[in-house]
Amino acid sequence: MSSMSDMHDMHNMPDMSGSSSTCEISMLWNWTIRNACFLTHSWHITSAGMFAGSCLGIIALVIALEGVRRLASEYDGFLRRNSASDTPPQHQQQDEEDCQRRSDEKGQTTTTSTERRAGSREKLLGGSAKRVEVERRFRPGVLEQGLRALLHTLQVVLAYLIMLLAMSYNGYVLICIFIGAFVGFFLFQWRPVRLDEGVPESVLCHG
Repeated sequence: MSSMSDMHDMHNMPDMSGSSSTCEISMLWNWTIRNACFLTHSWHITSAGMFAGSCLGIIALVIALEGVRRLASEYDGFLRRNSASDTPPQHQQQDEEDCQRRSDEKGQTTTTSTERRAGSREKLLGGSAKRVEVERRFRPGVLEQGLRALLHTLQVVLAYLIMLLAMSYNGYVLICIFIGAFVGFFLFQWRPVRLDEGVPESVLCHG
C-alpha cells in the first residue's frame, strides 16, 4: 500500500528537468526565449528554432505594414492621376489664360523675355516666387473608397498586432520590430522626395 502511495507521489512531483510547459509572461523587460508566449497560448515557444522562426515572422509582419502603407499611398496617387486625366481640356485652357492675364498685368515694362526669365529664376532661388495652388477635388466611387477603407483597416490590424507583440517587453521581439521597420521603410519608401509643395507661377506661365 505504501509503495502505491509513493508511486502516486512521484507522479505528482513537479518536473525537475526544467522543461516546464507553462507560459512565462512578464510585464517587465525580459530576454525570455523558452516558454515565452506571444498573443495566445498556442504561440508557445518551446525551442530556440521556434523562437528564431517567430523572430523572422515578426520582422516580416512589420515589413508587411510598411508595404501596405506604400500600397495605400500608391493607390491614392493612382486615383489622383486618373482624376487629372479626366479633367476637361477647357480647364487647362482657362488656367493658361489666367496665367497670361497675370503676366500681362505685371509685364507692362519693356524688359525682354530673357530678362524676365532670369528675374523669375532669381526670385525662385530666393524663395520669394509666388506659388499657384491649383485646387482640384475628386470624390472616389463606392468601390474605390471601399478599397481605400480596406487598406486602412489592414494597416490598423497590423499596427495593433505589432503593438501587442511589443507589449511582451521581450528584448528580442523589440529588436525584431526595429529591424522590420528599418527594412520595410528602406524597401517601400525609397522613392523621389518632393521638394516643392506648390508649383511656381513662373513654371505655369513660362514653362
